[in-house]
Amino acid sequence: MLEQVVDIYCLALVLFLQSGSQIKFCTSNGGSDTCEGCPQGWSGTYITSSLDEKPEQCFRYVKEHDKCALGEYNV
Repeated sequence: MLEQVVDIYCLALVLFLQSGSQIKFCTSNGGSDTCEGCPQGWSGTYITSSLDEKPEQCFRYVKEHDKCALGEYNV
């Protein structure tokens, strides 16, 4: 089965996102990326933008995050 790749062109990008938020990416041509707060019980600790290669998304915080770097712990 072949996978079809569809390019979506957003008119407005998020250039600065406060911690505690994540980017909701546009889903149709001409749309806009927007900021949305993390769901209750989830965290967003990094400042990111639509232009980042791997934008940070919210993650469920667990106590083990206090003991090790976030990138080393599988949530």
